Amino acid sequence: MQPIRIFLADDHGIMNAGLAAVLQQEPDLEVRGVFTSATELLERLHFELPDMVISDISMPDVNGLELAKVLREKYPAVRIILLTMHASVAWVKQAKEAGVHGYLLKESGLADMREAIHAVMKGEKYISSKAAVSMLKEEQEGTRVTPRETEILQMLARGFTTKEIADAFFVSTATIDSHRKNLLAKTGVANTAELIVWAVTEGYIPVGKHKG
Repeated sequence: MQPIRIFLADDHGIMNAGLAAVLQQEPDLEVRGVFTSATELLERLHFELPDMVISDISMPDVNGLELAKVLREKYPAVRIILLTMHASVAWVKQAKEAGVHGYLLKESGLADMREAIHAVMKGEKYISSKAAVSMLKEEQEGTRVTPRETEILQMLARGFTTKEIADAFFVSTATIDSHRKNLLAKTGVANTAELIVWAVTEGYIPVGKHKG
């Protein structure tokens, strides 16, 4: 049986090198290319098609979600696994919409990686257990966002500063910071930019709204 041919994409060279070294020890896996940008990977596809691309989400040129969309459109036979530190529901939903076959956290071990690779190659979908638990918890309980938090989300998305939001509600900047931290904790995202992405995905922010 031919080994599964894999391309790796991550802008952190050490991450690429470490993962490549681990995967190359597996007799049924073969790392055929290691890339630090999506652009490099896409250029290589003109000359060689792998069976699978394992890509980070956060890259400097084209992020993993956009890369997945390109691959699904131009190279539908290539399987795609996103390897990321983001366990939030918002990112998982976006990955599903982009047509990703597998969603694996960087904290996963080799056994999880092997399971994901072989499940995806058999035509199955794979999601890291931690991310799956997050999605199940949200489905069961829902993410409770208060009306005031919704207003703050919308103002953040429209480009208002913390001070401008505080002035609008006649509260301190510390109060607005507290609301923002609570929202980060509720949604499981890492920063304000991801929080806005989550809010748009969940419908809390109408698309096309701007400051002014």
